Amino acid sequence: MYTSGSTGLPKGVMLTHHNMVSACIGLKEALPDVVPGEDCFIGFLPLAHIFALCAENFLLINGCMVGYGGALTLTDNSPKIKPGTKGDISELRPTYLAAVPTIMDRIRQAVTGKVAAGSPLVQKLFNKAFKSKKAAIKKGKGTPIWDAIVFNKIKAVLGGRVKDIFSRGAPLAADSQWFIIVMFGVPVCQGYGLTETCSSGTIASDKDRDSFGKVGGPLAVVDVKFKDWEEGNYKVTDKDDKTIGMPRGEILLSGPCIASGYYKLPEKTAEEFIRDESGQMWFHTGDIGQIHKNRNLQIIDRKKRFGQTATKQIRVSREGREYVEGSELH
Repeated sequence: MYTSGSTGLPKGVMLTHHNMVSACIGLKEALPDVVPGEDCFIGFLPLAHIFALCAENFLLINGCMVGYGGALTLTDNSPKIKPGTKGDISELRPTYLAAVPTIMDRIRQAVTGKVAAGSPLVQKLFNKAFKSKKAAIKKGKGTPIWDAIVFNKIKAVLGGRVKDIFSRGAPLAADSQWFIIVMFGVPVCQGYGLTETCSSGTIASDKDRDSFGKVGGPLAVVDVKFKDWEEGNYKVTDKDDKTIGMPRGEILLSGPCIASGYYKLPEKTAEEFIRDESGQMWFHTGDIGQIHKNRNLQIIDRKKRFGQTATKQIRVSREGREYVEGSELH
């Protein structure tokens, strides 16, 4: 499986069936409510994307149906759909779908752009409805009147049965997450993973409102560790700084879902897949994160590599998901 190339030339990542099965096991513990024979997933992301491949394998293993759609035929208003006929989502009526943040950002921009082009009355009505529903969701209440006036037609765009939207890839902005939840009445389950980790890393509960803009805690099959990045001034000891109050550093991931390295790139493999003194393999993501008091991971920066230094580290154990300070890493 090749990386997207967003941080350089695409690299071939050597993944195994063991990596994939481990990733699916981790998702099973995090998403126990999947109903075999009843739930349905619509796949429209390319299977050359590790996130899409993992999501489909996870749901198939758990007895769910998978239907396929295309970007140009996805909704009733898609460009390749004949007027008066149904798009892929309307026909399939899925209970789960996966989308990368860029797609959800585009949805938000499209809706807000359409509202902005409307009359002042339309804009006022939409803004009032949006604010009221967002406030109600925060209080755990419903908004049947606003749903009937504004949101039910929008919700129908997704087929009317969606229980969860899975988000992976780049971190999803809190504003975009709220927008999708309010507009479609559907929870967004955000996570963090890379091709090198078989899309595994962390996942946030769709019921945890404090996780918005963050990527949750580690999956059961993943260990997470922080490494100081002196050049960027991100340190594990930042948790003792009253102005910061959180440990920060480069995110390192380990577990049975981690790839064995890059195809025909031994130097790059040696640089990013490193064993510690106990022999445990850690993938150095190059992403900078911080841990909030509610134990949610947040991605805050991207590291530019300047070489290895002796550093302190913080470890997130999968047993109880505890964050504990470790020893030095060279």
